Amino acid sequence: MLRRSAHVAVGVLALVLGGTASARGLRAADSITVSNTVSTAVSSGIALDPTHRYRLVATGTVSDWCTTSSCPAGNADQTAQPNVGVDALYCYAKWRCPTPELWRQLQVNSMGIDQLAKMDGKIAYSGGHSYTIEFTGVSGKLSFVAADAVGSAGDNSGSFKVQLTDLGASGASSSTGKVDAAAAVRNTPQYRTFLGLDDPKDPNWKADTSRRCSDLASTVNAFPGVHSTGHLAGEEATGVHSSQLYYPGSDLFVLLSGNDPPADLFKGNVYARATPYYESQLREKIVASSGDLQPADVMQMALQATGGSYGLAVLTAHNLLKNVTKTGRETLGELAQDQNWNRPAKRQNLLDQMDKLDQVVGKLSSLRADPADPANQDKMGPWYHAFAILTAGALIDPAAGIGVTLAEHGAKALKAFGNEGGFNAEKAAIDSCFAIRAVTDLKSVSRWTGSRSK
Repeated sequence: MLRRSAHVAVGVLALVLGGTASARGLRAADSITVSNTVSTAVSSGIALDPTHRYRLVATGTVSDWCTTSSCPAGNADQTAQPNVGVDALYCYAKWRCPTPELWRQLQVNSMGIDQLAKMDGKIAYSGGHSYTIEFTGVSGKLSFVAADAVGSAGDNSGSFKVQLTDLGASGASSSTGKVDAAAAVRNTPQYRTFLGLDDPKDPNWKADTSRRCSDLASTVNAFPGVHSTGHLAGEEATGVHSSQLYYPGSDLFVLLSGNDPPADLFKGNVYARATPYYESQLREKIVASSGDLQPADVMQMALQATGGSYGLAVLTAHNLLKNVTKTGRETLGELAQDQNWNRPAKRQNLLDQMDKLDQVVGKLSSLRADPADPANQDKMGPWYHAFAILTAGALIDPAAGIGVTLAEHGAKALKAFGNEGGFNAEKAAIDSCFAIRAVTDLKSVSRWTGSRSK
């Protein structure tokens, strides 16, 4: 294998033109196959207009070490195998890259797709090996190459698929020519990452949801020294180990049911004030991970950050994830305002804020069946909700999560819940799954039932 330069400019196999723009508003599109075995260049079928925005979706995997027949069959995590090990951005073969490494195997105009989107190094590894970017300001035809094919195609295999779509004039209204901020925001990688729109579908969602819940419970019970103790300064005022924590106006009620980010409650809320130190540690662990994190992985990291205190761990995870969720939604809302989008410095500041939030979001697996389904375009809601349910079970009593789940989703079904959107069957099912586990498998680490050590 020849390790490549970031500035090679040749090598592709096939191109199929998918369509052209029409007066009815259809956009030009290319479907391109980029081979890892042929060092011959190919250009996009459409010439790009620098005033237009384009979406590029890259999928597929390749091998830089095996042809389709040169390597003995084996475990791809332990030895080189055909067609796998490297995707458009990352080396992920565990025997070669124990944690995914940014290789930029797919080169477009002599740069990685993250660089083309001006997100240098900011696109997280995707376990589904699918990456979507949007960009503007590029003119002429694009040139594609599988980088290792240049000078070292003889021991390679596999190919990438690229879909290129013209989205039209960048953020502009066809009738007025003015920037439509809301439309422009939806076209940003930051928006798509935050909502998880390019995360893979889960055809086995029901079984995987059940497994996620059981895996989290198993992780907690197997954690060395896990315990239910952990005093939070000042919480006596609202009732430690008490049903008073259910009452409207109590600090825990406000934290779990309110629409404010926990960070905004820091000065006056015991449970918001208890976690920032641990949140910073948890965030570092998430960002440093290889991605595709499941709830059990975040639970493990939170237990590590809090020294095995289960109640503090679920509270920490909830507060971090709710901060990310609420702040991200607010920031996207600000971006969608014309007066902010049309001020370049303000727009960039808000996009930079989203990039920081997406460093966490991009490392989490979607808990949705179809992340792109318009009814379920909310990646982070199920994540912080799950830990809210677990927090209620840990700090009030094990069955509290069931009560919270029934109250919230029942109210939403009756259109009587004002803080968020309406009833969502997937979110209700996820919350119910974790609420049941809090009773069946996590009762012994609830503070209601006393301390425990392993």
